[in-house]
Amino acid sequence: MIENENHGDQLKVDSGESVRRLLDHTLEHFHAIVQGSDDAIISKTLDSIVTSWNPGAESIFGYTESEMLGKPILALIPPELIDEEDFFLQKMLDGEHIHHFETERLHKNGSRIVVSVTLSPIRDRAGKVVGVSKIARDITEHKRIEEHIEALNRELEARVAARTQDLADVNAALQSTNLELKRTQNELIRGEKMSALGVLIAGVSHEMNTPLGNSLTVSSSLHHELTAFELEVEAGRLTKHRLKEFNLHLHIGLDLLLKNLARAIEQILHFKEVSVDQASERRRIFNLKTVIEDNVSVLQPQFAHTPHRIEVDIAGLIMMDSYPGAIGQILANLVLNALIHGFSEAMHGVVTISAAMEGTSHVQLVCSDNGKGIAEENLSRIFDPFFTTRMGQGGSGLGLNIVFNLVTLNLHGTIKVDSVVGHFTRFTVVIPLNADQ
Repeated sequence: MIENENHGDQLKVDSGESVRRLLDHTLEHFHAIVQGSDDAIISKTLDSIVTSWNPGAESIFGYTESEMLGKPILALIPPELIDEEDFFLQKMLDGEHIHHFETERLHKNGSRIVVSVTLSPIRDRAGKVVGVSKIARDITEHKRIEEHIEALNRELEARVAARTQDLADVNAALQSTNLELKRTQNELIRGEKMSALGVLIAGVSHEMNTPLGNSLTVSSSLHHELTAFELEVEAGRLTKHRLKEFNLHLHIGLDLLLKNLARAIEQILHFKEVSVDQASERRRIFNLKTVIEDNVSVLQPQFAHTPHRIEVDIAGLIMMDSYPGAIGQILANLVLNALIHGFSEAMHGVVTISAAMEGTSHVQLVCSDNGKGIAEENLSRIFDPFFTTRMGQGGSGLGLNIVFNLVTLNLHGTIKVDSVVGHFTRFTVVIPLNADQ
């Protein structure tokens, strides 16, 4: 029994020795960690007297262990931050867990250091707080980089804001310029339309010179014959033969006068219908063949002194509820385009205008010529505004653009062009019979 008790005592002694060795080893290990840390690990009393100071603290703050042990730690704290130190100490004493906070401390050389501080209470065996353990990490360079990045971000934001404003200003200027260009283009298009109408007026005026001139000549001749006849009657020299002769001259003159006036009236009626349609852009029900023939009649004077001609081929009766003025403008631009660009003086050019039903709701209108043709590289651009191969020679480059807009926007149709240089150019327009379709 005594042996067992001695054995138990021996076990207690051995166990206590093992614990002491473990504690010694742990303390040595902890001491090595503290001494080898790059962070400042400092202990102080509640009245801020330093009780431990590791090499990391010396590296960060410049003071040696001998310079700081037993000295107030307040030497490291900028005067304006004393209250901050007391504030966090009080929070810790009140039982609040202080993870860490960022603040400034003083280096031995007087410079300021930005540190991240973690506070932990030091307690006695009774659990009473008797001191503070402080770990401080130098984040001065980190904060410098962080501030530099923030400065760069602010500068970038300022640049982005400035660039955004510049882009907004440029965009506003572009929109203003675009509106101005559109207004200018619309003015040019209106001018082009009026110019085309002016060409028609000039052609019709020239065409009417002949019947009106003939009518004036016949009228003058009849007036002279009537005056001579009256003198013969007054003089009593009138004979049966003279009466028959006067009657024959009168019939012939009146016949010529009526024919020439009828021709002039026909031209006026054709032009009136065409000009009213184009000027008013009115929608009405019409016979396509009649509209095309009216427009061709007005265009014919442009071909009067050339070796070129216009041929019309309309298949059957095609009635439309649409805009005859737009169709007339399309024909005028395509025909005059062929006359100006497609033919040379040595050619015997033919412009052919044909129309036929396509299905039950649309009509296909084709304007073709046997002229020079269009270069392949220009085919994709001919409907672009201001594109012309006669820049500086009177070509505005808006004629075919007007045609494209009239077909697609006004008549809700499509237009395509086919051409082979030296052989032909063909414009194919497909439009609905009813403009609402």
